[in-house]
Amino acid sequence: MLYNIILAVILIVSQFHGSLSGKRYRQGKSRNLPPIGPVKPPNIVFFLADDLGWNDIGYHNNQVKTPTLDRLAAEGVKLENYYAQSFCSPSRGQLLTGRYAATTGLSNVILAGKAEGLPLSETLISQKLKERGYSSHIVGKWHVGSYERAYLPTNRGFDSFYGKHYGRGDFYTHQFCGVGTGVCGLDFWNNTRPDPTKNGTYATDIYVERATDIINKHDPSNPLFLYMAFQLPHEPLQVPAKFEALYDDMPDGKRKTFLAMVSALDAAVAKIHQALEDNGMLDNTVIVFSSDNGGAPLVGGNNEPLKGIKGSLWEGGIKVPAFVSSKLLRRPRRKVTQLASITDWYPTLLGLAGLDASQLKLDGFDIWKLISTGVHSGYPRKELLHELIWPSTSTQLVPRGSPLYNGTFDTSQRAALRWGKWKLIAGQAAAVLGYEDGAPLFIPIIGLDPAIENVPLDKNVWLYDMKRDPLEECDLSDKKPEIVKRMLDRLEEIRQMSPPTIFQRDPDPALNPALHGGVWAPRD
Repeated sequence: MLYNIILAVILIVSQFHGSLSGKRYRQGKSRNLPPIGPVKPPNIVFFLADDLGWNDIGYHNNQVKTPTLDRLAAEGVKLENYYAQSFCSPSRGQLLTGRYAATTGLSNVILAGKAEGLPLSETLISQKLKERGYSSHIVGKWHVGSYERAYLPTNRGFDSFYGKHYGRGDFYTHQFCGVGTGVCGLDFWNNTRPDPTKNGTYATDIYVERATDIINKHDPSNPLFLYMAFQLPHEPLQVPAKFEALYDDMPDGKRKTFLAMVSALDAAVAKIHQALEDNGMLDNTVIVFSSDNGGAPLVGGNNEPLKGIKGSLWEGGIKVPAFVSSKLLRRPRRKVTQLASITDWYPTLLGLAGLDASQLKLDGFDIWKLISTGVHSGYPRKELLHELIWPSTSTQLVPRGSPLYNGTFDTSQRAALRWGKWKLIAGQAAAVLGYEDGAPLFIPIIGLDPAIENVPLDKNVWLYDMKRDPLEECDLSDKKPEIVKRMLDRLEEIRQMSPPTIFQRDPDPALNPALHGGVWAPRD
């Protein structure tokens, strides 16, 4: 009896703090059913889309032509309450480590020539999977640090890399120009060597060719981990004409080209999926699809009906499409509505590989049972840190307003926390990527006309009841001060345990492409 009482207290405390990280919750008993996870380590194929918003995929918007993604999602399990970060580098860091961006320090976007990266003290999923004999490959966009060779993918657990180190670039010339600097150089790599030979070839076509080659040559005696980090549909808005032709009924413009890029993404997934099928790999393969952040309306993305944009802490910036497709799912053709995070893939995929993540210091949870069976009894995630950047004075952000309270989290700093049904936002929540204070958080792109809310210049705290108000239309921060204070105290607790955000204000001159033959290369 005493043991049971102690155990109950431990569970209650751990649920409040949300930190049974990396542990699979109790599976319970089942009759005449196969194991929840595979007996043999499965192949893992992770498709990460770039800047794909909530309303930018066919199963959320029938105007978008994504037949392959729609079919895989329909046959699999859709995650409909799933969150990434508001920008690409932090999301990729969380995926690769299973830890919050605030925990690792990589909470900012890595810009051109910055000596920044996901700390080498972090063990990436590619490194852990080596313990189970996985062949690991990354194709596409890296964007978690490349300023020294130690940060490159092939020095962090991947057997091969083909793609880009930075966050964007011309799809045909593969040149990358720093935002606002005018400094340009080649950013296209075959393992550790720049590849200038593909000038004029669409990057996605090259990525698909590389991915299918990896699959075709894979030794089936070892499991495969293929991290397919697409550039699509991130700007610049460039796409082969055959995909634009799919939207001939739309007027020319950014939205049309953007959706054509989404369809190009769908076609790329179709070809890679076909290669898996042709090689007889689908029976023991888990496919995950996720976006890295919300859409950017300035370049054609759309998050309707959600409020907010890429870079904002409203739902439109962080709630993204995701699904799992696999013959290993015990109850496919479902939706998961429990709170889930991009950090959860690290322990989930390690668990599928037969690795124990329970002793690792993670912020993610093994959610395979929830995905595969739908059983959510004992599901541990009650809290989700959406973002915490501090101190703002060391980043490209500036403090917003004055602290609401003394002795707790400084609300002039940028942060967002989900706790149960409550979501709290603090600091610079949306004034990024060219959006000014007072500008609309929601920009209609395709004719819908929801309520538009502006950001008051002096406001820096918002509170929403996400159960009753999933579109964040009613700010309750003035009506629920006790909830605000409690969540600010929790943010302060997290802040005190977290390192300062990694940020170099100025580019490192040693990274200038002019010193490396016109290439964005490591400085060493």
